[in-house]
Amino acid sequence: MATYPLFPTIGDFNVFWDSSNVSPTDVATLKQEHPNVKVALNLGSDSVVGNPVYFNPISVDSSVANAVSSLTTIIQAYHLCGPDVYYEHFKNKGLLNKALLLSSQADLTNFSNCIGKLIYKLKRNRVTSFASIALFDNSNV
Repeated sequence: MATYPLFPTIGDFNVFWDSSNVSPTDVATLKQEHPNVKVALNLGSDSVVGNPVYFNPISVDSSVANAVSSLTTIIQAYHLCGPDVYYEHFKNKGLLNKALLLSSQADLTNFSNCIGKLIYKLKRNRVTSFASIALFDNSNV
């Protein structure tokens, strides 16, 4: 059974689904039986166990390096095709009030830089064949 940490990953992602029911063999079999199917892993979310999930990297470079490393391991182990990026909540670096939701330009620039570098490096390393970025439910974005 997957574990559910309620703290930022700083780019160190882990398997967050029920890995006892979705194994690497299951994904490989699905893709073999249905060659047109792309299987992605989701990065981010709206909430985890009722708590909002924030995009709040401490350092762009270290978060991207950690993400490339951890996602490469997961993508290769599970025969996945790429990431589906979905974040709704952003916080300024150093902001500790978890009830405060911010969508400032600085947050979105950080998000763009991190995700852009991540996708570029995963594709450059031939780890992923595609990436998806979901739109936010926010008229300011």
